[in-house]
Formats: sequence, structure tokens, C-alpha cells
Amino acid sequence: NGFSSASQFLRRRVARTFSGYWPFLLLAVFLIYRYQPDLLAAKNWWLSTTFIPNPLATTEVILPERFALPVAWTLLYEVYFYLAFCLYIAFRQQASLGIVVWAIVILVVATCYGSWNGVFSVEKFLDSSLVYSLYLSPYCLEFLAGCLIGEFFRKRKIRWPILWLGIGLTVTVFTGWINSKWFDGALNMGYYMQIRVLLLTTASVGFVLWALWLDQEGKRIWPRLCIALGGGTYALYLSHTLWLKYLLLSGINNWFQQHNLIVVGYWLASVFIILISTLYYLWGERRLHHGFRKLLGVVGKTSKS
Repeated sequence: NGFSSASQFLRRRVARTFSGYWPFLLLAVFLIYRYQPDLLAAKNWWLSTTFIPNPLATTEVILPERFALPVAWTLLYEVYFYLAFCLYIAFRQQASLGIVVWAIVILVVATCYGSWNGVFSVEKFLDSSLVYSLYLSPYCLEFLAGCLIGEFFRKRKIRWPILWLGIGLTVTVFTGWINSKWFDGALNMGYYMQIRVLLLTTASVGFVLWALWLDQEGKRIWPRLCIALGGGTYALYLSHTLWLKYLLLSGINNWFQQHNLIVVGYWLASVFIILISTLYYLWGERRLHHGFRKLLGVVGKTSKS
């Protein structure tokens, strides 16, 4: 039953996304209240909690700084994609891979039209409709590219892995260079997203194909450790800016600066954040995830990631 499968899929993703996210949202609220209470009024708390924006709003409402946890802006697109994919699963008997291809065509046309009108420029982007920045956003192309890669290589062997890795590394470095040289850092701030998606999707495809090749060849190093580290990446992503901000606001970084050890301090902070994220995943996040799945009536084994 397509609708039953779609319901299970959506409940799984809700359990996974929000069981990991809400604890760090609460931590973000505490840190804002404790150190920067003047920012409380500037945050969009409904969007920060549910990832449901006002459909008639402009792009300004979904900027990272409007979220209580700024890095969570990416989860807005993730939840949107899950909803769209849920519809695909619900009607999968009438659907086909061609729908994905047509979706890509529509997104490319919308992106080209938006680019022609300057929608993604610094001058117009914040006042643009969510049609361009969310519903038909170039970011959706990244999700669909992942779908096509998964479908195409489900039963095919990946060739030229070093070439794909080289493409990923080269395009990543090139993107950093042109962001600094030509865009004055605007790509990092969300502007010109069509350029950002074109470049970073290319890099991501290279990295993903190389990683898939490693999996196909059974090349695994310390699998249990890698599973634990991989499981902790969600907590790592959500919490790293909070920990870094706390370290700055608490004044700990001043000691490292006074002793010319700022680089050492960043390395120690990185190791600390990776370690605490992994431990939280092993001892806290998995239990919360299991509880959310039980509450939502999810059928099947608990995912490890």
C-alpha cells in the first residue's frame, strides 16, 4: 500500500529529524537567554521549532539568523524534500523515475528564469518569493541528484574512483577561491545559490561516488568506530556552532590567545566537539530516537543513523 508506506516513511523521518534536533534547540535557547537575551525577539520561534514557514513570506524569513539554531536552516530544505518524497511514495504505482527527471527539468527552468531576473543577487534575494528560495530552489537539485545516483548505481559498479575523488577535491577548492575572488563571500551567505549549487553539487557527486566505491569494494577501516562517528555527525553538525560560541563567550579562548596557542585551541575544540557528539549519540540520541519512533508508531528496526 503506497499510502501506508508513505506514512511509515514520513514518521521515520520525523522521528529521526526532530529527536536529534529539539534537544539542541533547547540548548540554543538556553545559551541565547544566558548570553544574548536581546536576540530572543529576532528569532522566528515557530519556524525554528517546526520548519514550517509562512508560505506567503519572502526569503528574508528563512535566513540562518532567523533560526534559534542558525545551522538548522538546512533542515528546512530536508523536511521539505521528505514531504515531497512522501507524495512520490504514496503514488509510486502511478509514478516512475521519469517524474524525478521532469522535476529536475522544472527546477532547472525555474533556476534559469530566476537567474535571468536576478532573483538570487544580493540586491533582490531577500525580497524574493519562497518559490525561488524554497519550493523550486536550486538546493532541491542536490536531493534529486542523490536520488539519481542511488538508482543508477544500485546494481552498477562505480569506475574511476580516484577521478571522482579528484573532481570533488578540485571543485571544492575552486569554489572557495571564486567565492573569495569574485563573490566577496556571498556564496557562503546564501546569495547566488544557483552558482553555489552548480559547483558544490558537482563536488558532492564526486565525493559520494568515491564513498560508494569504497562501500562496493568492502574497504572499511574500524567499522564499529566509523559507525559511531558517523552516527554522531548529526549531533556534531547541530552543536558545533553552539560549542564554539560558548567557548568564545566564556572567555576560554582568551587564554589560548594570550599564550599564542589559538591554533592548538581550535584543534582541541574540534576533538572535544567530535568526542562529545559521538558520546551523546551513543548514550542519548539513540534512546531519544527509539522513544520518538515508539511514540509515532514506527514499524521496523531502529536506524543507526
